[in-house]
Amino acid sequence: MSISTLAAELIRNADSEGGRSLLEPEVYQLLGSARIKTPTWFMLEPGELPSEEQLESLPGKDVVLKVASRDIAHKTELGGVRICRKDPAEIRACAADIVDSVGNRGSENLKSSIQGIL
Repeated sequence: MSISTLAAELIRNADSEGGRSLLEPEVYQLLGSARIKTPTWFMLEPGELPSEEQLESLPGKDVVLKVASRDIAHKTELGGVRICRKDPAEIRACAADIVDSVGNRGSENLKSSIQGIL
């Protein structure tokens, strides 16, 4: 798929969801299609554990988790970013903390807008 076709598709999808912006994984897709290097990433549903293969693909001993939502532009202000050990149980706990923090610091509407944890 060409970069312009992918960009148009991603923008249509965001627009159909009432979004004002692309999700970070969508930006990574777009950059990757232009052969621009991006960080190693994957998206988890809240509460989902990463696979062993996913964990092995990540460099280092720690990982950065970020909330993915079209309605949350400033992730850190809502507690939507965490650094944790590259361990499935810790990743699940950190992801749960992110979701709770978004609800507590933001609103239940923002919490319900979470599409995943990157």
